[in-house]
Amino acid sequence: MACQIETFDSRPKRGESPYKDPKLKQTRLRVQEILSQGNKSEQKRAERIKQCGWYASSVQVKNRRECVGVAHARCRDALCPVCNVFKASENKAAYAPVLEERLSEKVRFAMLTLTIPHTSTDSLKILLQILSKALRKLMQRSVFKKHVRGYLWSREITYGEANGFHPHIHMIIEADYWEQQEIYEVWRECVVAVGGGVVGKTGVDIRALESLDSAINEVLGYAFKAADLLSMPEDKLLELSRATKSSRQFSASKKWSKRAKELSSEREDRVREERKKSDVDFLPLYEARNAARSPMHRYYAALPSMLEKLEEEEVSQSHFILSALYRKSHAKWMRGDEREAHEAYNTKCPDLETCSEKRSEADAAH
Repeated sequence: MACQIETFDSRPKRGESPYKDPKLKQTRLRVQEILSQGNKSEQKRAERIKQCGWYASSVQVKNRRECVGVAHARCRDALCPVCNVFKASENKAAYAPVLEERLSEKVRFAMLTLTIPHTSTDSLKILLQILSKALRKLMQRSVFKKHVRGYLWSREITYGEANGFHPHIHMIIEADYWEQQEIYEVWRECVVAVGGGVVGKTGVDIRALESLDSAINEVLGYAFKAADLLSMPEDKLLELSRATKSSRQFSASKKWSKRAKELSSEREDRVREERKKSDVDFLPLYEARNAARSPMHRYYAALPSMLEKLEEEEVSQSHFILSALYRKSHAKWMRGDEREAHEAYNTKCPDLETCSEKRSEADAAH
């Protein structure tokens, strides 16, 4: 049974990338605006989220002449909806092969959901502390170790006006049959032991997996729903920001984590070998700057398409290469006259074919 996971490349897109997705743009703008009204630390987070994707970390150049892709530099903030898309995709790509391996050995998987009592007046920080301590206590219990041979869990936080924040745990476990009533009794004891309220019968749900890929998407999806971030009151969003800062949202058993690293390393080796055989080079942006400064650089012929691609991806460094080429053009660019800047660039740009031929001759001589 092959596990078809949802990744960034295969997910339904409204735009060409998450940075151009209208809903994600709207969500990121709201998060940034509200954080900018908080304390100094939150203002810095707001600035990082605002600049997420503004800059490029590298470009992909085909045959040293055509720029075919741009990698954006990310802020990696927990509240950034765009970074959450990439993070979820990375986690799925890392752990789906591990679960596929285990599935091929005819093991049994189950989906376990754990919740705790909460009201609209409860502090999210306290709720998260109770949830985290209770989960740690559960995994230390002998009955958990007896039934569970591997696990993957993530924390999700939803919000509703009636009941406030609802933090809960989604967990995929490799286990034999484990009766729900027994899990409920153990989980209730763990929550009460760390200072939580009495968990109701609906606080635990376990069921055999009918579809592994849907379970992976549920567990390794987004920690926060974009709809909640858009509709949540401003004070609650600030509370969410403060309560989740530097807190763990995802973890896996040691055995699964180790295997995921091994498979990831093997995958990176294969990609590295494929890149060597490919005609596409992955070029750090400082290399592009060096190319712009020297007509003899091997990637000089790719500069026009590189500039065009950066502008198309709405990267603010599109003037970066232009400034390294011609300072006068850059001055016009910074004044906002893009038409004159492009005209100056196109007029003063030397014959790229000749430069490329000279570079090839230099390479051959070297």
